[in-house]
Amino acid sequence: MVNKTIKSIVIGILLVAFGLLMQGALKAMRKEVAKESESKAKEVLVTIQNLQPIQEEIEILNYGTVEPKDIFTISCEVDGKLEYLHPDIYEGNLIQKDALLFGIDAPNYALTSQKSLASLNQDQAELDLLLQEEKNLKTTLSVNKRQLELAEKELLRYRQLIQEKSTSFSDLNRVETTYQTTLAAFVQNENALALLPFRRNQVHVRKESNRLAWEISELDVKRTKIASPIQGRILKKYASIGEYVKKGQKLLEMYDSSCLEIQVPLAQNELIWIIPDFYQAFIKKENMQNIVTKTSEVLVQLINSQETCFWKGKITRLAPEVDVATRTLSVVVRVEEDHPENSRKNPPLLKGTFVKVKFKAFILKDVYKIPRNLITNDNHVAIFENGKLAIRPVEILRIYQDFAYISKGLKTSDKLITSLLPQIVDGMPVTTGQKDFGFLQEKKQP
Repeated sequence: MVNKTIKSIVIGILLVAFGLLMQGALKAMRKEVAKESESKAKEVLVTIQNLQPIQEEIEILNYGTVEPKDIFTISCEVDGKLEYLHPDIYEGNLIQKDALLFGIDAPNYALTSQKSLASLNQDQAELDLLLQEEKNLKTTLSVNKRQLELAEKELLRYRQLIQEKSTSFSDLNRVETTYQTTLAAFVQNENALALLPFRRNQVHVRKESNRLAWEISELDVKRTKIASPIQGRILKKYASIGEYVKKGQKLLEMYDSSCLEIQVPLAQNELIWIIPDFYQAFIKKENMQNIVTKTSEVLVQLINSQETCFWKGKITRLAPEVDVATRTLSVVVRVEEDHPENSRKNPPLLKGTFVKVKFKAFILKDVYKIPRNLITNDNHVAIFENGKLAIRPVEILRIYQDFAYISKGLKTSDKLITSLLPQIVDGMPVTTGQKDFGFLQEKKQP
């Protein structure tokens, strides 16, 4: 019994001693692991990206509303009753150029034209009559002149006979009367011939007035037929067949479907990549070597349409003023409906359509594209160099969406730290691999 008790005591003492021994060993192991962990924890695990320069075409996307460049108002130029209406005159329909839109009752205007033409013909006949009268007067004057010469000679002869007392005074008076009558006829015809140019001028003036009246009446006849000046789409119709219309009354509104424009608002930092004047004003000279300028290609697309459904566009001008609310300046884009690269299955592009406009602008070359959230507020980035973090200043050429394009400060094969660190310190140790816990496995081996 005593031996059994002693044996139990010995076993208990041995167990306590072994427990104390194991506790000391574990404490020592824990301190060594803590030292190793502390040294490893000083190195921050990061991910990196090897940098390579790129070349990329700048694309700027915005939206706008399609509007016609010009809206044409078709008005009546003469009074009358509408007797004809184009069968397709309905709002939204497309009308071909030179198609007859309206016809106005024209008999009165035709009669007025005929009357003016008759007056014109009468004036011409009168001019022809004056021409013949001039010829007749010249012939008559020639005869009168000869008669006057004979009468004058006869008068001189009788005056000589009176001096010689070879004739009577009654015969002399008769010869003088004949002379005076012949002279009067000559003077009268001579005066009539002198008045002919004035009479002819009067007829010419009247003829010109009648000609203008005839042309106006002919123009009124033509105005009774109203044709479409363009190939366009009807916006609104204001008159119906059988209605009596007056001069100046609005009949129709339409717009040229081949001449559509879109005003696209753009910010200043977008305009510099599209408009050369802005580019030269805002881009630093040392950065121009990273930019290839070119004429911007413009694509117009319907919202949510397929990429194959587009219209080519062209920048025609800038808006006359900056929007004071948004501080944007609108670029006016002309839609090139007949461009050969347009899809042949495009739906009609209508006034008021909301579209997206894509500008394929200048080209950036030899730049580095990185996420913009990796750049500090003072334009620095973190670079991995020989196990340490290096802070490097950079120059941003452009920021678009979530990316920044860097022109200065980076070089090929730089390792950009892409991890978002709560704090970056120049020279802090970093690692790009997984933490090594192998030493823990070695310590657990017996």
